[in-house]
Amino acid sequence: ILITPITEEISYKNLIIIPYKRLHNIPFNCLKYNDKEYIIDEYVITIMQSGSSIKYIENNYSMPNNYLVVGNPTLDLPYAEKEALHISHILKTKPLIGNYATKSNILSKIEGKQIIHFSCHGEFDSQNPLHSMLRLNNGENLYLEDLNNLELNSELIVLSACESGIVSIDNNDETEGFVKYLQIDGTKYIIASLWRGYDESSFKLFEIFYSMDGDYSQRLNSAQIELKNSMDNDNEDHNIFYWGNFQIYGI
Repeated sequence: ILITPITEEISYKNLIIIPYKRLHNIPFNCLKYNDKEYIIDEYVITIMQSGSSIKYIENNYSMPNNYLVVGNPTLDLPYAEKEALHISHILKTKPLIGNYATKSNILSKIEGKQIIHFSCHGEFDSQNPLHSMLRLNNGENLYLEDLNNLELNSELIVLSACESGIVSIDNNDETEGFVKYLQIDGTKYIIASLWRGYDESSFKLFEIFYSMDGDYSQRLNSAQIELKNSMDNDNEDHNIFYWGNFQIYGI
């Protein structure tokens, strides 16, 4: 319905999609392109929540080779910890794991980082999106309102956390959620999840993602395809749950 009628008009493999209304919470990579292929097999897709976001991410002032990795602050996600340790090894930085992943530690280190990666529990608050949270250690939460108005200016923020890409939409198609406010804070690219995933499949996805070169959209596309193709093809629609929850936002 969305893509097939216009395929003859599309001459590029890299698409930037600006959704409208309910389409903001649609996982475009998971839509079927034909009877056998998904859109992800044919196109590299990046999402922009609105054209007005471009002015916030045109300039980037993050410090090169300066990273922040946070993993398993609640001590109940073993693969999230494994993910953070693996990524920090690649980036050659010391992660904030478990008891060290406190709100004060994170907020004191977060500004000006080129890449920020969270691997933890997340929760979207549809009634008050600014109260959407990443769960931290000892019952602390990092709320979206804690991040709002910081000068992040990051090149990439990965929210490997449940529901971090969900937004609420008003009648004027204005969105409220992590992606919008992180872009207002100057973040160029954001990878976030549209539903509750498994920490093991997230670890496998980002293990592949960080092992690759190239732009972030292509890397996520390739990592999702590799994870998808490694699964049982007899249950392909069910497998979407594991490989398809992340989208990349930016331009």
